[in-house]
Amino acid sequence: MPSIPSTYEPLHIVTPLIYSAPLSQHSGHNVFLKLETKQISGSFKARGIGRACWAAAHRIGPNAHLVVASGGNAGLAAALCSQKLGVKCTVFVHKKTQPPIIERMKGYGAEVNVSDSGWETVDRLARECVAADPNAHYVHPFVGEDVVRGHVSIVDEIYDQLEGAMREAGLENPTDRPDVVSSAVGGGGFIRGIMTGLGERAAADGRRPTHVVGVSAMGGDPWGLSLETDHDYVDGANTSLAVSLNCIMCSTLAIDAARQYARTGSVEGATPETHGSTAGKDAPYLSSVRADDAQCGAAAWQATDELGQPIELSTGAAVVPVYHPQVLEHMIKEKGLPEKLKVIVVVCGGSRVDEKDIEVFREKYGKGYGQVVVDGAVVVDA
Repeated sequence: MPSIPSTYEPLHIVTPLIYSAPLSQHSGHNVFLKLETKQISGSFKARGIGRACWAAAHRIGPNAHLVVASGGNAGLAAALCSQKLGVKCTVFVHKKTQPPIIERMKGYGAEVNVSDSGWETVDRLARECVAADPNAHYVHPFVGEDVVRGHVSIVDEIYDQLEGAMREAGLENPTDRPDVVSSAVGGGGFIRGIMTGLGERAAADGRRPTHVVGVSAMGGDPWGLSLETDHDYVDGANTSLAVSLNCIMCSTLAIDAARQYARTGSVEGATPETHGSTAGKDAPYLSSVRADDAQCGAAAWQATDELGQPIELSTGAAVVPVYHPQVLEHMIKEKGLPEKLKVIVVVCGGSRVDEKDIEVFREKYGKGYGQVVVDGAVVVDA
């Protein structure tokens, strides 16, 4: 049985940051892709889930029993990280989780329980499992300080890699500093980690905070709807096909942090009393984007063609802003960004896609249709 390290040793891998010539040419900006698709578990989840798994196993010891409720990606990460730590893992999933994903979890040694109901049920069952076992710990998919701190690691990697990626692409004035980071948003834990890391970097180097773009898919977008308004939005519909992003309600801590980051470029001081939308020049450091499934699906198949590996519709959401130059131009105008941007798109990864899905996206969505909304303003209506 592997020993549990007394200090945290990352359970994720360092992923590549590559320059995208096609997206740069299309958008008019320098676009780089951070390939979380290369994580062994298939998605960014290994960062936050990995640190949370280690923290629990370190506290409880080798008899730790890690329990997670998941639609797929968090469960895969928890199963893999538990295997690396040598501790027991139980994953509760719902009926929409594809059999190949379940088999991968089992292959990592996890016990998998499938419910006929949705997230609320699997979350309840996971908590009941923890309550019945004194050695068990619930690893939440997107809430918790260890989860957030694990996700900060992607910011460190971007800073380590950007200058080299710019030099390799032959770009002038290489720097370690991105102007924009775009990520898809579901529950909010990942983007909270991104904001935390970028805020810490801005405080350390004294330069303008990096602009954060959080993209959600319409029909499953409490993130975007919350930030367009002054309250935490509950979305009971979940009609989007971007299943990995669908949640009834985002982490309220992530929403509070976003409202604070939008105005100050830091998450420090964020409280439930942090109010206001992210629209306008008084919130210059963050934009919320909501896109129709057709826009996300179109971005997904086009990114698949460039990268040579299937990209989830949920992951395609993060790429939407660079497929529509007017989206970035809107941010430049409204948020006071530089005219020529260095944009990092986090290709979040995920397991809910195969080649057949990509062909459906290509045939059904083409180059995209429907709306793209930025901070409440309709910028694309195709």
